[in-house]
Amino acid sequence: MILSKIRYINRQDLDVTLYDSCIEESGSSQIYALSWYLDTVADFWDVLVYDDYQAVMPIPFLKLKRHFFSPKIYVPPFVQQLGIFGKKPVNQEIDKLFVEEFIRLHPKQYAFNAQNHHLDFLKPNLFSKPNFELNLQFGNQILFQNYSQNLQRNLKKTQKSNLKIESVTDVDKLIDFQTAESDYCLKKPVYNKLRLLYKELEKKQLAEIYKVTFEEKTVAMALMLFYQNRIINLLPVSNEKGKQLNAMAFLLGNLIEKHAGKPMVFDFEGSSVESIARFYKGFGAVKTEYSFYQKPFLFTSLRWYFLNKK
Repeated sequence: MILSKIRYINRQDLDVTLYDSCIEESGSSQIYALSWYLDTVADFWDVLVYDDYQAVMPIPFLKLKRHFFSPKIYVPPFVQQLGIFGKKPVNQEIDKLFVEEFIRLHPKQYAFNAQNHHLDFLKPNLFSKPNFELNLQFGNQILFQNYSQNLQRNLKKTQKSNLKIESVTDVDKLIDFQTAESDYCLKKPVYNKLRLLYKELEKKQLAEIYKVTFEEKTVAMALMLFYQNRIINLLPVSNEKGKQLNAMAFLLGNLIEKHAGKPMVFDFEGSSVESIARFYKGFGAVKTEYSFYQKPFLFTSLRWYFLNKK
């Protein structure tokens, strides 16, 4: 029987060393959950802690908005998965303790990590989201053979198109490129957080910005994170010319080739957009899923209740 209770600890009272150690030693470790990462991308965040930091669950919330008279829990920008992390595999009973405390906070939305499985208590507000991962332990020849035929053809074409890749150290070049060339632009406060995040990532040597040029003009860019054994495709951007030239395929293919044969995973960061998902699957990436909690409007909850009432 588990006697220990979950404690709610404010960020300012957090033992950062113990907290980060728990994240880093967890079998489901995610860079998004590290203290310095959340300090830069979340408005505020606190932590649910089990025992002496044997398991933790970060809780980010918005600065101004509130939900049921409590700070509104949300998923910060540049964060895919959070959830419950333990130095040892977390069993169902401990998961339940975390989930019970979590639900008392009246969460609006939250992203659990792929290793969090005992979440039935959160249904019907729990949804699966896709991610795509490629194991790089095999040599590049084997990896290339597992690419879709369409991707293989496109990559062979890029070898003759005079595309070039170079590293960039100025994150504002990525921001300017996305603002000018992408249909999906972020708000100014989010870009400010990206600047702070990249500053920390660069200091810790955990990130690279890559630029693809054609005839000396930028056609694609991407921010990649390097954490433990993972390469994370955090922010990829292509303009129309880049899409025509398959510049992003060229960039990702080169990165995969560079790290092929290493005990690493290329994390494409999944997408529910079918065309993007198909593109990632073309690299032979395997679809994994993580759970996303989304509190519905009241009438949606009532409808689910009456449909499922026995």
